[in-house]
Amino acid sequence: MEVINNCNCYIEKLLKKSFAVHNFVEKQHIIDTGRPTPIMDITVKNKSCTRHFTDKLYKTNNWVAGCKCLNKYFCWLCLLFSVEQNVWCKDGFSDRHCKKSQNHMKSVLALSKFEKLQELKTCLIINIEKILLSTILW
Repeated sequence: MEVINNCNCYIEKLLKKSFAVHNFVEKQHIIDTGRPTPIMDITVKNKSCTRHFTDKLYKTNNWVAGCKCLNKYFCWLCLLFSVEQNVWCKDGFSDRHCKKSQNHMKSVLALSKFEKLQELKTCLIINIEKILLSTILW
C-alpha cells in the first residue's frame, strides 16, 4: 500500500477511513464540503503518447477529484460510494475512463440516494419542529 503524505485532504482521510464507516453527520459534511480540486499538472507517458492533465479536467468531469500530495486524480463518487476497490477509488489515476464503468454508475446512484435521504431528513426535522411549536403554542 502506498504511503500517504498527510496533506490532510478528504481523499487522504477517505483512503485511511472509508466513507462507509462514517456516521451520517460526517458523511453529510464530507459531501457538503465537496470534492477536492487542487491545481495539479500531471504528465503521463506511455509507449504511444504523452498525456497532460490539468485542473481543466475538473470542469469537464464533475466526478474527478484530486490529491496534491499524492499527485493523483480519483473518482470522487467511487471514492465515496464504491464497494469495489479499483484504481479510481484506491490508488488514484491519471487517465479518464471511470465514468464508463458499471461501478461508477452505481456510485452515481448511491450519491443520488444519499442526497434524497438528506432532503428527507431536513423535511422531517422541519415538520417535527412545526409540530412541537404548534403544541407549545396551544
